Amino acid sequence: MTINNQILKTLMLLMGGLLFFRFGSHTPIPYINSAVFEELFKSEAGGVLQFLNLVGGGSLSRMSVFTLGIMPYISAGIMIYIFQLASPKFKELQGSEEGKIKVEQFKRLLTLFIVFSQSMAIARILEGQTINGEYVASLTGVNFYFTTFLALLSGTFIVVWLANTLTYIGVGSGVSLVILFGICASLPVTFTTMTDLLKSGSVSVVELSAIASVMLVALWVVIKVENGIRLVPVLKPTREGVRQSTITFKANPVGIMPPIFSAISLSMPIALLDLFSGFSPVWVSNVKSWLSVGSFPHLIGFLVLTYVFGFVLSGVMLNPKKQAENLSNQGVVVKGYRPGYPTRDYLKRLFDALTLIACTYLVLICSIPELVQMSIGVPVYMSGTSILIIVSVSSDIRSGLRRLVNVSQSGVKKERVLVK
Repeated sequence: MTINNQILKTLMLLMGGLLFFRFGSHTPIPYINSAVFEELFKSEAGGVLQFLNLVGGGSLSRMSVFTLGIMPYISAGIMIYIFQLASPKFKELQGSEEGKIKVEQFKRLLTLFIVFSQSMAIARILEGQTINGEYVASLTGVNFYFTTFLALLSGTFIVVWLANTLTYIGVGSGVSLVILFGICASLPVTFTTMTDLLKSGSVSVVELSAIASVMLVALWVVIKVENGIRLVPVLKPTREGVRQSTITFKANPVGIMPPIFSAISLSMPIALLDLFSGFSPVWVSNVKSWLSVGSFPHLIGFLVLTYVFGFVLSGVMLNPKKQAENLSNQGVVVKGYRPGYPTRDYLKRLFDALTLIACTYLVLICSIPELVQMSIGVPVYMSGTSILIIVSVSSDIRSGLRRLVNVSQSGVKKERVLVK
């Protein structure tokens, strides 16, 4: 297979995955009047629901089979991380292939329970709901609860299957690609909404220009940071002796998952109740108002959780002890530090510093909509998290395509050598 054919095949698979995702996001769960529900969603949605609808490509606003999307699976992943921190034995399972399979099975079981609880809440809310005398659901009782659960469970695991399939293509994380698909699918609606606000006079040209400028600056910062690296000088043994070299670490070693985990952790407990505030007790409404997007407590909660998840992921992904052992086994010495504990201590301080800076950058970028809204009172429908995901995942796709090109070129060269 030629290089061009390999890239074309990869791009076709990605496009096929996107089309499949769009088809599912437009397939409503049974017994739901989509037109009535969309009207209900427009009148009630906002805050965290806007974010969940954005990453789901509008699935939530249509109450499709992909309404929950990949989020229950990610929530289960968060719980797995917490279990690994609390139980060293559970963490040891990751050390073997059999253990990884067991962890994945447990993760999917947790996903099932999360989908069950959320689908029951959705069915309870939708049952008997009306808009202008028209019912949202044409079925009630146990049958409606069971049908809703089955539809949302099927949709979630179909999206999980799609994410795993996209991972095998080799151009990035399938979970990140699915989230990217959802955001890209929502972009036209986002631009249309902003245009409508401008036409109606809700937003002035100056305010819209200011928002666009802020988002462009954020885009530039994200591109720079996500492609930035930290060089560490090392000494490598060679046949001719020892030569100076460098090893590289990403400027953002924790990726895009900490703010996503934080947003989900803050939104999922109240998102379903937030959908229809009229059904909530007074104290729940007060809590939702207190933790709503744009409030100071929400910003503090997002900041704290992002740092927590960032350092947790850093400890799991980077692991200075293991990195130091790998360098020692290869005979590589970090310049100015002896092998063993000094190298491990240096790497730990380096990783902690990189993680601290990365989490600060993530919090600032992802808080842009709230900061802008608090400053000028205009809602921003394109979040900093969305920009972060688009740039980061696009960069992963580019790197994956480069790897495919390099592998294909190596294969072509080997074939030429064999022919000669």
